[in-house]
Amino acid sequence: MRKFQPTPIMVSAAQAVFLSMAFVQTIRPIVLKYQTEILAKGQWHIRPEFATRLGDTVISGPKDSYLMSDKDFAKYDAQCKLARVNANLHVDKEEHCPLLIAEDLQRQAEHALVAAMMFELPTVTLDKLLQAGMDKYKEYIDLTLRLLSPFVKTGPAALAI
Repeated sequence: MRKFQPTPIMVSAAQAVFLSMAFVQTIRPIVLKYQTEILAKGQWHIRPEFATRLGDTVISGPKDSYLMSDKDFAKYDAQCKLARVNANLHVDKEEHCPLLIAEDLQRQAEHALVAAMMFELPTVTLDKLLQAGMDKYKEYIDLTLRLLSPFVKTGPAALAI
């Protein structure tokens, strides 16, 4: 059995995933804190067309913000944008959420990792992983990162991708 030796592309892709994960973990608590506080203060209810099925309850979690009326969402979104500015979180486009941007960067880095690993495992493609379900996809990413982590640079050297 030959000893696994990753390519520089594999190592670089794994490093990009680790950095993107750190970015998400840095941004998430800041964004969720202000979103949750804004929702608690706003006391917005589920829009009527959903309330008949879900009940007329106050929306308390950011993941449920899509359930509020367009008018209420506009107020919520404006307050979130102001909170983002006050938290000194930069986005390229004003309408973007910094957490969604960070999560998308992580997703892109994971996809690049899958592509880099195809040289070693050509039968494992992104399409096949996604068709197998998110649990299998996440398991593959986790196992691949565990395999490659001993080869990834840490500390200041990690930032020089």
